[in-house]
Amino acid sequence: DLLYATRVKQPGKLLQIPGSRFAQLLGLYRGLSYQRRHSKELTRQFEIPSKSQMVVVEGPGRHTIREQTVPQLKPNEVLIKVAFVHVCATDVDIANGASQPTHKSELQYPAVPGHAFSGIVLQKGVKVGNLSIGNKVIGEYSTGSVLQTGVYSDYLVKDAGSVHQLA
Repeated sequence: DLLYATRVKQPGKLLQIPGSRFAQLLGLYRGLSYQRRHSKELTRQFEIPSKSQMVVVEGPGRHTIREQTVPQLKPNEVLIKVAFVHVCATDVDIANGASQPTHKSELQYPAVPGHAFSGIVLQKGVKVGNLSIGNKVIGEYSTGSVLQTGVYSDYLVKDAGSVHQLA
């Protein structure tokens, strides 16, 4: 990080590096701690939700929380109770109207921030063989534009092939 900030001649980034790396490490620690606290028995006690809330960026400086219906699972999908979401600096900049993405065609409001997530499988489709209810998982949103279809919500329905079980 230090070498990169020096090479691109952005000394302001040097001050951001320690805080950013600390936050990243703290998030990793908290995510793993959260995952350890939830056993399979506790997970089975969660009620399957009919609604989910998500953070939505309506435009620069305009943020809301929307409620949406949790879709029915397809045979190859899992329902995940989200524990933590990675929201990067680009998400924050776009939410505040401070910058534009590299490809302007990607930015369309409303946008849902967040790229990667961790959570617990609450339900699985009939064709899902690699995951079980109660599994601790991580994943990344990789379908379509991340700026439009992020993961900053409390429940996600994802294709089981794009979700990875934690040990």
